[in-house]
Amino acid sequence: SPKAAALVSNSRPYFVCVGTIEPRKNIDLLISVWEQLSAMDIEAPSLLLVGKLGWFHSGQRERLKKLESSELVEVRSGLEDSDLLCLMHGACALLFPSVAEGWGLPLTEALSLGVPVLASDLPVFREVGQGVPELLSPHAVELWRDAVLDYCSPDSGRRHEQMQRLSSYKPVTWAEHFEQLSSVLEN
Repeated sequence: SPKAAALVSNSRPYFVCVGTIEPRKNIDLLISVWEQLSAMDIEAPSLLLVGKLGWFHSGQRERLKKLESSELVEVRSGLEDSDLLCLMHGACALLFPSVAEGWGLPLTEALSLGVPVLASDLPVFREVGQGVPELLSPHAVELWRDAVLDYCSPDSGRRHEQMQRLSSYKPVTWAEHFEQLSSVLEN
């Protein structure tokens, strides 16, 4: 969309990762993926990291700065909700490589918007994602790199298959969530 294009600094296909940039979000994996992509002789897609900068070790921050200077990675914080939704709509996929999550709100938001998701193979993502997202090991840089390369291709079979699965996705409502919680607490 024109608004998404105005929010992204280049015209490459892009991926979005949403959340505070901190170790449990496994941003280091994405930094490694984009370092590999930048070393390849290709027109690499971009990565938009949307969220506040949390804490990282100094080496990770330096690696991220280098990718930012190459314009392959952008860190964005303080976006309006409407701008974030617009960015998500234009993304090849939402990336969610966390090593630990309680719920995974960005995953449910992306799926509710009809945006494919590449996420870590965590029990919560299996449950919340209802079999829709493509789940990958949170430690397998090459698997993530290959998935990113596939999903940014206009004729991606993997992305097409996930889009078909998306048609059956039904977000859990708050009422359903609390009903399930009550049932668990009663037992």
